Amino acid sequence: ASRFQKQCTAMRPNGSHRHIRSGVASMEMKRKGKMGPRMPGTGPSQSMLEQQRMYQQMMKEREESGVPTFELFVRGPNSPSWYPAGALGGDENSKELVESWMGGMMSDMAKGAIDRGVAQSLFSDKKSLDAKIIEQYPQLKKSKNNLRYGYKVAYKGLLEKRPNAKDVTELKEDMTEAPLDKVKSALGFGKK
Repeated sequence: ASRFQKQCTAMRPNGSHRHIRSGVASMEMKRKGKMGPRMPGTGPSQSMLEQQRMYQQMMKEREESGVPTFELFVRGPNSPSWYPAGALGGDENSKELVESWMGGMMSDMAKGAIDRGVAQSLFSDKKSLDAKIIEQYPQLKKSKNNLRYGYKVAYKGLLEKRPNAKDVTELKEDMTEAPLDKVKSALGFGKK
């Protein structure tokens, strides 16, 4: 052992200390700065880990319940990555729509109805959602007026029937209208 090692306290990987003495004095070496529960940049905080655990548990319970879950995502206008933004729980009506999309004759109409339902739920309280997103993802603050939202459907057996369901479907505000309403708006009917 070197002379320096003999005069210092060595820290083992498991966190225990070993005092090595040589001569009159010994010295204990520790990390400089505050000893907190975690160092910034060394991983997720305990509260974030707890949120992730609770979210995974909720998703597992939703999958076992037999109704679909609509996982929401957000990104900035130039971002290639989607960030998780929460989830909407389905009901028996949404279950029927998803099953129709999985293999029914009217699968395109069912998908349109799903898009419309998720868009209506999301855009009805968009300002509040935007504020929560900015709080959760400060890196999106510069894009707060141009946030883009999308969703995926989580439902048992869906990916086997519809492999493209793994992709995020981007939502637009005009998706809140039914096809007939879009035609009426385009022709100028229904406006006051």
